[in-house]
Amino acid sequence: MGQNIWAYRQGAFNRGNGWHEAIDLPRENNLQHLIRRLDNLELRGQVSKLALVFHGDLPGIVQTNPIMNESSIFENAEVCGPISSLRDYLQPSAQIMLVACSSAAGPIGSRFLCRLSTFWPGRTVIGFITSGEFDPRYHTAGDIFDTGGSFVGGTVLQNLSRQEHIERRMMPSSRSAKWAKDGNITRLPIAETMFNQERAQRTRGGSRQPRQRDTISE
Repeated sequence: MGQNIWAYRQGAFNRGNGWHEAIDLPRENNLQHLIRRLDNLELRGQVSKLALVFHGDLPGIVQTNPIMNESSIFENAEVCGPISSLRDYLQPSAQIMLVACSSAAGPIGSRFLCRLSTFWPGRTVIGFITSGEFDPRYHTAGDIFDTGGSFVGGTVLQNLSRQEHIERRMMPSSRSAKWAKDGNITRLPIAETMFNQERAQRTRGGSRQPRQRDTISE
């Protein structure tokens, strides 16, 4: 049986909801710390799902320390070293979730996911095109609410039932989740799929009508 690991820099979580360990990461050198913790837990080859919970806020960025983006994962040894080492702890078909707001949005987010996925052949990297919110009532791993692209304040969160909250967690099956594997996008969120279809139709039709404001980052 594989181990599901929730590694977080933002929020405060206990293990549960199917997550076997919740690892609290320090402010600095958090990727290197993650590798040390996985090693201490003797999890080589055993991680089936790994969530990296950080701020994102922009496409193609995960605010680790040092920051993770499409250049640093290849050029900064303090980033590419640990993410390369992660491969030793992942099962062959593992999922790596970047629970970082908007880090997978648009073409920039897609390119970032694709490049990151090349470090872990056969595994799936999952990012999100929307933002997440913490519900102050719950502190169990996995309890991050998918806003669906709109700001949701604490009052709205607290008015949700527990079942509604569970149904709206950020998870691989979320409507806002984007998947990459072996350098290719394997699942686009429905919102980006519709956006790309509409853009293709405009291109084929040569329409010169004014374009409505797009909600997906480009």
